[in-house]
Amino acid sequence: MAMIARLGLKARDPRTTVLLPSRMRIESAWSDACIHNVSARGLLVSADDAPRAGAYVEIRRGRAVIIGRAVWQKDRFFGVRTQDRIYLAVLQGGPAQNDNAPRNDRRHADRYQQDAAVARSLERNRAFARLFQFGVVALGVGFVGWIAASSVYSVLSKPAERITNAMAAAR
Repeated sequence: MAMIARLGLKARDPRTTVLLPSRMRIESAWSDACIHNVSARGLLVSADDAPRAGAYVEIRRGRAVIIGRAVWQKDRFFGVRTQDRIYLAVLQGGPAQNDNAPRNDRRHADRYQQDAAVARSLERNRAFARLFQFGVVALGVGFVGWIAASSVYSVLSKPAERITNAMAAAR
């Protein structure tokens, strides 16, 4: 340990040996994988189609989603450096014991409720738009009617005033 400090190297995070079957996605292809050890921000994983170093991978175990980059690869084994901290308890819990884990995946939400909420929101917005459009059209028609009525009044008021004056003078 003192040698590591003298060389200026950072000590490795402690590893926990596990054997956890999981699913792995590289680009758009899913395959089976097995997690062999876990640290705070890394995994040792084996898979039949191990990614090359530098490839981004998504690993799923139950409700846990781990996204990282393969930093090395040898035969079936590869190391993954993750973007987020890894919680071993969540990984080991699996789907049945992991009910308190955050649900970041859209597939875990009840799709019918989600679709119904979107449909209700869409219908409310459509009803508001119809009401707003009716109000704007009604105001426009009222304004045009007021301008037309005042124009007709100003045009007809002068001859009517002359007629009224002529009748008053004739009496």
